Amino acid sequence: MNIYYTGFDNKYIKDLVRFHRISFKDHFNSRLGNKYAKDFISWFANQDNSNIIFICAVDKDNDKAIGYICGGPDGYSAQMNKNLFFTIIISFLLKPWLIFDKRFFELFLPKLNSLLGRKEYPKFQEFEKRLPQPIFSVTSFALDNKLRDAGFGIFLLENLFKEFLNKVKEKNAGTVRATIRSFNKEIFKYYNMKKWIPAPFTEKDKTICFYKELKSS
Repeated sequence: MNIYYTGFDNKYIKDLVRFHRISFKDHFNSRLGNKYAKDFISWFANQDNSNIIFICAVDKDNDKAIGYICGGPDGYSAQMNKNLFFTIIISFLLKPWLIFDKRFFELFLPKLNSLLGRKEYPKFQEFEKRLPQPIFSVTSFALDNKLRDAGFGIFLLENLFKEFLNKVKEKNAGTVRATIRSFNKEIFKYYNMKKWIPAPFTEKDKTICFYKELKSS
């Protein structure tokens, strides 16, 4: 397999949406449907803001996307959530039963904080003040599940993260943040294995933040 890493190309969007929804099948956002996933990916891919990062992994042999990673600087989510607000409303109108999902309020409160210009997860604010600034977030990544099943998942993930970290270093980032759901034991083990630093959390926490320092405080 001949893999290269590039920016967004709309011809890959269907595969990227499929990877995203399979990778996040247990997350509430994924239940919003293909339209939300498409608009979410496209938002990162089409920003004029040079600090927004989107990297697509492509198999050069058959010109097929096989994964992606994206993110941006602390605070970017306010604009993203504003831009995607209409898509979210339409998704709920088409699937009104989703409001009764117990995960609805877990999604709603962080997005509301973001829209109001606050930290999405304010409980981590004091911890983050001690970290090298500025902080960039790894917002999302997804891989072709066929590659994961064939044992290439870790290899591809490693390289996507390498490309992402190189990009944020170019932007003089001090720290990279990754936010995960507590039930995602696989990615929890991955960040631990790679020596990312977790913010203090308890067994009751639904959200856990991991950090990688890129320069000294």
